[in-house]
This record gives sequence, C-alpha cells and structure tokens, in this order.
Amino acid sequence: MLAKNIVLQGSNWRKLLSFEIIEEGGFQIGGFGLMAHAAPMYHQKLDDYLAFLDILGSAKEII
Repeated sequence: MLAKNIVLQGSNWRKLLSFEIIEEGGFQIGGFGLMAHAAPMYHQKLDDYLAFLDILGSAKEII
C-alpha cells in the first residue's frame, strides 16, 4: 500500500511508502498513493495511531 499523507500521530514518521517506481523493458512507471481520512475500515481502529495529512499538499510534495 502506498500512502504519502499518513504519518504516526505526533510525528512526521511515515509508516507506509510514498511512491514506487517500476522498471520494465526499458521503461519506468511511477505511482504514488494518498488516502482520505474517511476510509471506513481504518477510521475507528487506527485513529489513535495515525494522522492523515492534507492530500493536496502531500501530492504537491511528490510531484
């Protein structure tokens, strides 16, 4: 799972990878992930541990 905008609560430490670059047949394909705070399966379970940063600000940092 890729998620640039998720950090541990109270820190800037990212628990998940921000992006990945795959090389295949001489081509490079890059992708990055972002997750909304409203993701239902994570919201209640991980709210005490994770902080969700601004999605647009996080995307601008990568691009």
